[in-house]
Amino acid sequence: MSSKKLSVTQDTVWCEGLSWQQRVPRAYTKPEMQVFKILQDLGIRFVTQQPVQTRFREYPYIVDFLVLEPKLHVIEVLGRRFHDRTKRQRVKVDVKRECLSGEGFKYFEVWDDELKTKQGREAVKEKVKQFLNVYTV
Repeated sequence: MSSKKLSVTQDTVWCEGLSWQQRVPRAYTKPEMQVFKILQDLGIRFVTQQPVQTRFREYPYIVDFLVLEPKLHVIEVLGRRFHDRTKRQRVKVDVKRECLSGEGFKYFEVWDDELKTKQGREAVKEKVKQFLNVYTV
């Protein structure tokens, strides 16, 4: 397994060895922006679209949110129309979860339909607080 080098340009983290499709910066989806805002509101330090190398796969996984403090946590935003569409997609998500968990990352998934209502967003915010052990006064 070859090691990948990370470089940062204009707030974008690149990883050598990725295909050009994986290197292209992309706009956030609406559910990703909502989770982004939740993390900002909670005062969490994080990076987005971060390549994470595991020993189980030659190429790194790109995670939606990598929380940096107090420990490394991964938050993924999944869309039912894409990630739950086929058995193959579900298996890919399961393998990614297991590989990242096997490397010691705490892994949390947010489904896009959980963020469609204000009550749903509040519920997700509470779940994220519990996941990250964030206590607010």
